[in-house]
Amino acid sequence: MYSYNYLKKLCKFPHRGSCSDNESKAGECIYEEMSRLGLKNVVLQRFKSPKDCMYTFPIQFGILIVLAGIMLLLQVNPLYLSIFLILPILMIYLEVTGSLREINFFPKYDSQNIIVFDEFKKGNSTIVISGHYDTQKGSLLFAPSFQKYIQTYFNFSYLSFALIIVSVIFSNFIVSPTIYILDTIGIVLSLLSITFLIYSNVTGRYINGANDNGTGTALTMALAKHYKNGEFNDYKDVNFIFLLTGCEEVGSKGMKAFLREYKDKLDKDNTYFIVIDNIGSGKITYLEGEGMIVFKEYNKQLKYIANELKDIYDIQKFKNLLLPTDSLPVLNQGFNTISFLGKDEYGNMENYHWHTDTIDKIEKEQMDYCEKFFIDYINLILKKITG
Repeated sequence: MYSYNYLKKLCKFPHRGSCSDNESKAGECIYEEMSRLGLKNVVLQRFKSPKDCMYTFPIQFGILIVLAGIMLLLQVNPLYLSIFLILPILMIYLEVTGSLREINFFPKYDSQNIIVFDEFKKGNSTIVISGHYDTQKGSLLFAPSFQKYIQTYFNFSYLSFALIIVSVIFSNFIVSPTIYILDTIGIVLSLLSITFLIYSNVTGRYINGANDNGTGTALTMALAKHYKNGEFNDYKDVNFIFLLTGCEEVGSKGMKAFLREYKDKLDKDNTYFIVIDNIGSGKITYLEGEGMIVFKEYNKQLKYIANELKDIYDIQKFKNLLLPTDSLPVLNQGFNTISFLGKDEYGNMENYHWHTDTIDKIEKEQMDYCEKFFIDYINLILKKITG
């Protein structure tokens, strides 16, 4: 098995923060390792992305919403404010649906994907195996003591924004002190939420990211090597693409860059994305779909095939995550996809976005186990789509 050795090489970097020098160096390392396999195409796809979007993007649209709420208290025409609110609402909608179109006002920096494939024959079925190699910040937002409150925090934040939006819209039709009271409450709660995010972003430090997502990257690289060794059955009429994405932690920017360039070359009905993320501990877990606000279901066949292996491997399923995986923009473009993670029976991921996410917490046996699972899983997919 090869994945653990690849993981050790990735974890030599102190972190692989999105758009950082370390992410760039890790990308070069992956490029060099994949070039050694002897596959015909190893592409370094460069793109631009904002940094720290998970923190700064909610701050952006949150400030716009709060500004509208304050203007309402200052007796600005609510019709104008309602029109103004279209901008932050559109920003939220595009983000939560995984759209390739985005509205973001922060500067963009260099990042890169590594795309590995042999021959690509148009008209053939395609399997895309993907893992992101960038890492997130560990901050108060993801502190172990705060982890059980993350869902509550996000619910609190979106409720406070909603109070302002509803107050502005209803004030077009109703003049009532209650509206201004609700607006004021929404402003205060929103400012508290934004302040917490700003503090978390400023004080946060990038983590090593052995599990998230060194494990998914290392497994994707290992599977490329197994492919080169001819260990996948009946794949001559199936295209394989091994995709290592940057900037997943800031809104799947790497996956979106890949889709912008390659989506028209892929047949939506016969392309299958397998996204591997954060799988270095716990049970192998596949998700049912994506979406904190708007839920989208994964491909039923890919989930069914995973479930067929439950008697051999310790597999479980969960509906979705609070934060999206790289499958979200894939779903947005109408492709078949599934995401795999490692979770305990309660749905927790060990050392999630925290400074303890280091390679000493990852066992080689777990990586070997996952590697064998994905070989069997891919072979089973090949059997279904070529049979």
